[in-house]
Amino acid sequence: MKIFWSWQSDTHQPSGRYFVREVLQRLCDKLADALDLEQAERPQVDHDTFEVAGSPPIAETILQKIADAAVFVADVTPVTKTNGGKHVANPNVMIELGYALAKLRHARIVLVMNTADGASVKHLPFDLRHWRQPISYSLKRDATDEQRAEVANELTEAFRQAIVPSLKVAASEEDAKRRSVQRMPELDVEIDPDSALLPYLKITQLPATREIKSIEAIRDDYQPLRFSGQTENWMLGLSLAEFGQPTYSPLPSQWTKEEIDGYNRALNRFYERWDHYVAEMEEWSLALQRTFEFRLVLANKGSAPATNIDVDLTLPAGLVLHSATDEILPEPEAPEPPPFAPYGHGGTSILAAGNNLPNVLAPFPRSTTIEPEKNLVRFRISNLKHGRRVDIAAFKATFRSGWDIKPFAVKYVITANEPLKPTTGQLHIDVKLNGEALATDSDDPQ
Repeated sequence: MKIFWSWQSDTHQPSGRYFVREVLQRLCDKLADALDLEQAERPQVDHDTFEVAGSPPIAETILQKIADAAVFVADVTPVTKTNGGKHVANPNVMIELGYALAKLRHARIVLVMNTADGASVKHLPFDLRHWRQPISYSLKRDATDEQRAEVANELTEAFRQAIVPSLKVAASEEDAKRRSVQRMPELDVEIDPDSALLPYLKITQLPATREIKSIEAIRDDYQPLRFSGQTENWMLGLSLAEFGQPTYSPLPSQWTKEEIDGYNRALNRFYERWDHYVAEMEEWSLALQRTFEFRLVLANKGSAPATNIDVDLTLPAGLVLHSATDEILPEPEAPEPPPFAPYGHGGTSILAAGNNLPNVLAPFPRSTTIEPEKNLVRFRISNLKHGRRVDIAAFKATFRSGWDIKPFAVKYVITANEPLKPTTGQLHIDVKLNGEALATDSDDPQ
């Protein structure tokens, strides 16, 4: 991929022709890594008859290079004025610009102008004033090295914002051209049209409707014992059978103070576990509401079959992955009250260890295609004929917390025997929370 630099020599060249060329070359070096381009496709700056052997006809060579370029960059800084005061750009640049417009169209053309000597957009030819405004920089002839470096950094970033989209357009058009002249597969990942992800993923976060006793109600049901004068209180209206205990257990009136204290300590631990259980149930209910299913499709829209296809789907960190067949979020188990029985010396607890429920968003059992710790889903198929689609094995995900509920993107990489070049892309998922559409990061005013 080449960026053609259409320069002119009528203005100061160290601050014009050579300066811009150096900035473009610096940008190309950065883009080679940022765009992850292969060696043969790394962008480079081209100009006039650069790297053309022999004594070629200059005009024809330049025009051919423009037609073959991915992006055309032209210096439209005015170089003179007519007797009537009209500013005029370099005529050779204008000819090359007109040819580039015919071959590459607006999306692959970038204009630049040095305003140090008073040039401005109003000095451009009438037609160009209605184009996207040229990238402007101001570098005087006598600029210091520090000033040149500062302007170079600013110009590099301005070029990056303009040229990267143009390079992507060029790559897309080149792919389309190749597909028009040769049979080849065209692989893509899509959201199943019947999926609950379209047009919005609808998430609710509403309080649990299940009736669960509060910790206050539990304290009323299971009250601690007192050593003196409490036997009658406990025995009124109660029987040991209500606690599921054998009838030969000693009555509380027969318990020692240490045994009563041991029972009360076990009861306090039960209160703590119940309090934790109530919080777990609330989080479990909300987590269930934050869980949804992915139904995606791999499509071959090309004109030839693809073989040995691997699809890698990467989800954002705010999601936890599960296999569609797994028990996603097991319901927390209610803790059992301590047995109504005397406890031995030292208050040794005979309370069962309880459910010891892990966080409901700990890693879940994975399938061979899901790697929860990497938020990665791998899908493989041996072949896919052109014009065909195949379902990617369904999987589920849970937003880790309420703060993570927002629109997100699923990145994908498709590799196959053919086409050789990996296919990359993103699926954007819009989200509604409790019926309200959420803003994407780009929509966020912050």
